[in-house]
Amino acid sequence: MSYFCGIDLGAKRSQVCIIDNDQKVLVNRKVANDIEVIHRLIRPHGRVPTVIESTFNWYWIVDGLQNRQVPVTLAHSLKLAAISSAKVKTDKRDALVLAQLLRANMIPTSYIYPAEQRPLRDLLRQRWDAVALRADEYRKMRGRLYREGITTVGSNEVRLMGAEEVHELIEHPLIRRQMMANIERVELLTRQIATFEKDLLAQVKMQTPLRQHFLNLKTIPGIGDILALTLLLEIGEISRFRKTRQFASYCRVAPGCADSGD
Repeated sequence: MSYFCGIDLGAKRSQVCIIDNDQKVLVNRKVANDIEVIHRLIRPHGRVPTVIESTFNWYWIVDGLQNRQVPVTLAHSLKLAAISSAKVKTDKRDALVLAQLLRANMIPTSYIYPAEQRPLRDLLRQRWDAVALRADEYRKMRGRLYREGITTVGSNEVRLMGAEEVHELIEHPLIRRQMMANIERVELLTRQIATFEKDLLAQVKMQTPLRQHFLNLKTIPGIGDILALTLLLEIGEISRFRKTRQFASYCRVAPGCADSGD
């Protein structure tokens, strides 16, 4: 008898559903997010193929089950929503649907990024978040200057502004205070970005396979340290793409098609 398990993963508790090959529900229970508790539900049925949606907190459960020799499929959240949407939506139903789709081999899979490289990729993403936050501070500063009728300060000048420039341009003390708060946040974010980049480069250069891939990417004109890090850590193992068309689609550069009727 074959068994299939669907886990609707929550922040603190998860719904675990196990069905057999005839779609009979053997288990459909909500339990605490504890890998031992979840594995105790699965273990009596053997190494049950298990599917988990790639929500924000999938790392611990995928790693934990794989370490216990449970075959895990990570489901692509956006693609899965298009398949399994329904008017009635509960944790019990979602876990059951996951198990049924796994049994039917209809799970849109997501890449299980190697555990040892996840801290690097997540740090890179935090760097991008910090860059976006800093850009937002620059935008707010320019907007505040425009509201005061100051249109002569360009985007490059805003990035270089300090206390002296603020006092020269703005008279009202409360508006000055707002501008200085923006500048203080920019300075903090700039320090964090520099630290992130230093740590990322140091780690990549310490790891032999990553270092060589990093250096190879930098031989391409136009690719510097940050873009090479982004390509290296976001793509992961490029051999997982069987064809160049698949890789182009992953990069969102494949042409779309929308035909209807004639």
